Amino acid sequence: MPEYPLARFAQKTFPKGEQAWVPTQNLSSGYRVLSKMRSGWGMLVTHGCTLDKGTLRRVSFALVQKADTLAADLQGALRAQELASYVFLPQVPGLGDCMADLRVLVTVPDEVLGHKRLGQMTPEAKLLLEAKLLHFFTRINESWLTQHLVQADRSLT
Repeated sequence: MPEYPLARFAQKTFPKGEQAWVPTQNLSSGYRVLSKMRSGWGMLVTHGCTLDKGTLRRVSFALVQKADTLAADLQGALRAQELASYVFLPQVPGLGDCMADLRVLVTVPDEVLGHKRLGQMTPEAKLLLEAKLLHFFTRINESWLTQHLVQADRSLT
């Protein structure tokens, strides 16, 4: 996957008073940075039904990495879904066991979605993701959330 360097921009006023951001090598204060990141895998956290309607301009992903990149002493907790910051994703087609890192959420324009979808979550996995997201952002007890989400889901059917 290619990586791109940072590009620095500074505001410039042109003779007719127009202002624009132009590339600069000046490292003093007042510049802005434009960066391109390396591409990689992500788990969609934007609601799929909203995405399917085609009304979105931006979509959000959690960074997906191979599960074995996490420290060996955390592997058991990862696979038991006990780590608040990670969602274990077993047997992702073509990748193997992976994890989504909820600490690294990226929002991108919808036009980058030309990539192939590797899988789809089961209803149970969607409930688990909802509980993980709520727990990660609120630190409410995850088992309580999971229990109540399951009860809510059963009442809808």
